[in-house]
Amino acid sequence: VTKQIDVFGYDGETVIVAECKACEKRAKRSLQKDIGELASLQRPIAIALRKHFGGKFEQKIIWLFVTKNIDWSDNDRARAKEANINIVT
Repeated sequence: VTKQIDVFGYDGETVIVAECKACEKRAKRSLQKDIGELASLQRPIAIALRKHFGGKFEQKIIWLFVTKNIDWSDNDRARAKEANINIVT
């Protein structure tokens, strides 16, 4: 499985994996497909991180969806919450 990660950061306690989306002008946009893709890749990404960092991988993974000029629908917010994806607008 391959996926371009828009933002990746880590320290001794936390790993941040973020997907970023933007529109030039404020607009409604369905993020259902994007949320679903990130949600389905959480486990494979976590496994790859554990493999890369070795046996003592104890960092908490924070999943983020970062957007600019996008009006989130209630359904997309619920999907993100269900997948443990935090929203930053």
